Amino acid sequence: MSKRKIIAAAKRKGLTVESAHYGWTATPGEMVPGWEVQFGPEVDAIFAEAELQYFDNSVEAIEWIEQLEPVSACESGQPECGPVEHYDSEGVPLCASCWAELVADSQSGDDLGDAAPGVGSRTDHLLDRRNRLMNSYGNGDREDAAIDAQIAQVDAELAVIDRRDAAPGVVISQSTHDPSGVANG
Repeated sequence: MSKRKIIAAAKRKGLTVESAHYGWTATPGEMVPGWEVQFGPEVDAIFAEAELQYFDNSVEAIEWIEQLEPVSACESGQPECGPVEHYDSEGVPLCASCWAELVADSQSGDDLGDAAPGVGSRTDHLLDRRNRLMNSYGNGDREDAAIDAQIAQVDAELAVIDRRDAAPGVVISQSTHDPSGVANG
């Protein structure tokens, strides 16, 4: 097996290989031969793995690449969102920053699902936020334009949730909030 096969396996997963070389690597007590592969930043963004990886041989490298599974995407889809760490009471996947926003802004008494009691669903949070934005109009044209942009953002997030809820497929169990999508509760 060769460098070309490692790069081909990476391409099949949508990854770039910035460098790959076979050589000696220092370990505690000795030098060992192996592959050092530097992947592009998408390995972290899509699979939440480190960009620099070490493998004993090319077979191990290819097997590691092939077993990669993408982490779930945060429901808001914002560029600054990280990997999914929480699920709200409706099973909506949220990154840490969106979760913190939901917890901080929530005025609902609904069951959250996987952590903080007294926090509602992402949909409830977005609807509350939209209502607060609608009530804040009238502070000047420039500020009203900013409010319009924020309302458009909230509406886009609600549309994503509506599309997800309307799509046929597996339903995430609300009793377990299993991120695999398999209802078991």
